[in-house]
Amino acid sequence: MSTLQDLSTDDILRKLRVSSVHLVNLDSDDQPKGIASGCLLDCERSRLLITVAHAQQDGAPLAIELGWDEGQRQVVYHKVSRLTTMEFSFKLPQGVETDTLEATDIEINTNIDFAFAKIPITVSPLCQQLNESGKILASDSCTIWTMESITAPNPDQQYGFAGRTKPQLEKHAVVNILSTVFRVRYPLKFVGEQNGFYVFLLPDEKPSPGLFKGCSGAPIIDMDGHVVALHSASSRDRPLIYGVPLNQEKLAALCIESIGLENLPGWKELKEAQENS
Repeated sequence: MSTLQDLSTDDILRKLRVSSVHLVNLDSDDQPKGIASGCLLDCERSRLLITVAHAQQDGAPLAIELGWDEGQRQVVYHKVSRLTTMEFSFKLPQGVETDTLEATDIEINTNIDFAFAKIPITVSPLCQQLNESGKILASDSCTIWTMESITAPNPDQQYGFAGRTKPQLEKHAVVNILSTVFRVRYPLKFVGEQNGFYVFLLPDEKPSPGLFKGCSGAPIIDMDGHVVALHSASSRDRPLIYGVPLNQEKLAALCIESIGLENLPGWKELKEAQENS
């Protein structure tokens, strides 16, 4: 299997493009009103959506965009029935803002949450390119990550992430259409940790305000195709990106919570051995 190190720039950009899934916040009529990002993770016999808690705006229902239906001329969604947030008491450094759709100044002492949801194993979103008439020009399956995909960041590696930004809602009589700009940022360099975040240096000058709004929750991946963090925030005055760290211990705990201890391989045998000892 080739790694990202062996690939051309076009191949790297394609890998980044399919690394995340598109999320939308829905209004009371199940119409899109905001965007965010996330990624899918398989553990044992379960599939999880993992993202950041502020991807869910104002408690609005969250849905995964599955793809465009040319026949019905509409986007197909899978509504997330229950999003579980986990607080790790992260503190944003001063001068940092979360990359949500609605911009707010985030001061120090603001908690950043991690969120996940168990979804059907059959949910497999597509990353598509459409022309102005709604014809699908290209369609690729979004990456389904595994526990083996999770690793710690390395200063010698290069990183990247991708997500949608600049949403514009077009309101129609029957359905609302959300147009966005798809943005890929590569390469990033891991430069350390700050207040519980992984910190990455952008390849250019500081980003303009709102440049990455909508990318919150997108996986930050290294050049061997591993996930190290979820994009969470960007600095207002420095070319820095802040990511919520991922590690196998944290995700293993999510797997246990989502599928139940009794479903883990070897759990029944271990329990019987303990009862007979």
